[in-house]
Amino acid sequence: MAREPGNPERFLREYSHGKVLSSREISALPIAWGTVPAFQRKVLKATAGIPYGRTATYGEIAAEVGSPGAARAVGAALSRNPWPILVPCHRVLGKGGRLVGFGKG
Repeated sequence: MAREPGNPERFLREYSHGKVLSSREISALPIAWGTVPAFQRKVLKATAGIPYGRTATYGEIAAEVGSPGAARAVGAALSRNPWPILVPCHRVLGKGGRLVGFGKG
């Protein structure tokens, strides 16, 4: 059954059960994507696609959004994540899998 775009209750229920989102589903999340700058939007969407139970590094996200070498910029974008439950920035780690820079709690 297809998800209803913009249904936060259903999203949170599926998310808590480990549902992996497609790019289309990520874009349909009940998020005002247009309220953040273009680079941050790319970073947040890439981060939203990290599956439950998985992680990525800042460098991997930078490469995925077409800005290899911009790991610090990715960190800066994630430090201003306005939707930490919907966009799991806690799944992004430093080089070598180290927990660095995460400040939300």
